[in-house]
Amino acid sequence: MRPSLAADSVPAVRIAPPTVIRTSDDLDFLCFANRARRYLEVDLSGITWISPMGVVGVLATCLAARERNIAVRVLAPRDRRVRTYLDRVGLYAELERQGWGLRGNADLDGSYRVVGCLPVQPLQSSRDIETATNRLEEALKDVPVVEGAFSRIITVVVELTENAREHGSACYVVAQMHSGETSGTPGIHVAVADFGPGFSATMRQAYGRIPDEDAVLRAFESGVSGTGLPERGFGLDYVRSDVATYPGATLAVMTRRVRLQLNEGVFAVTVSTDFRGTLAAAYFPYKPAV
Repeated sequence: MRPSLAADSVPAVRIAPPTVIRTSDDLDFLCFANRARRYLEVDLSGITWISPMGVVGVLATCLAARERNIAVRVLAPRDRRVRTYLDRVGLYAELERQGWGLRGNADLDGSYRVVGCLPVQPLQSSRDIETATNRLEEALKDVPVVEGAFSRIITVVVELTENAREHGSACYVVAQMHSGETSGTPGIHVAVADFGPGFSATMRQAYGRIPDEDAVLRAFESGVSGTGLPERGFGLDYVRSDVATYPGATLAVMTRRVRLQLNEGVFAVTVSTDFRGTLAAAYFPYKPAV
């Protein structure tokens, strides 16, 4: 039986993001969910813009809390357009499906449209991944991306989701085309998140006790796999190559205490607050037709 957030219960641990959730740095607030012992409240009421990585980050954090038998409640944004976006992108439906409470989601904008979107997709099998990529292909069929970009986007989605599902736990994927009018980053944003053990724990099974930073970097090398099998370990290298060779594309990874950023083919690694699970987000820019 799931715990509930009764009105007279012990106060929840409340975590709240900055008003704009655009980069992995904006997701530091999720790390404080580790302090929750019985109840967790994710307060999105103040946000004015949220990227796909924010959507899957919230869901992965809720999954991690449930695994620890912690009750979860999510507070919806006050901004009507953001509320509507989160409804259209499927966050509300998934919160309801999982039994996580949501407050403040009334009064949506019926005229608000979301195009070029792969809404929240929970992934538990290879069939789920195939379904997600087919839906993404349909969503982006009319998007004027640079030649060759679509195959790279599909590769990133498939490899990141396969990696999360195989080495992590239940996971989510969201993809969204942004015009740049409000985000300032026109292009395709793809994000995958799970609440599994993270890169370090997986890599140490095959390579022994290595520093967290080295474990994440090694995972993106060709032929390196946490399974230790010689025929494995190429998927994340494909992701690295497809992002590094596409002008302006970036990759961001949060896994436990490590943050990784791939920009212009160069990795930058920092150590930060503990994020329960792994989140990976890729961005492929394009210039909309005028």
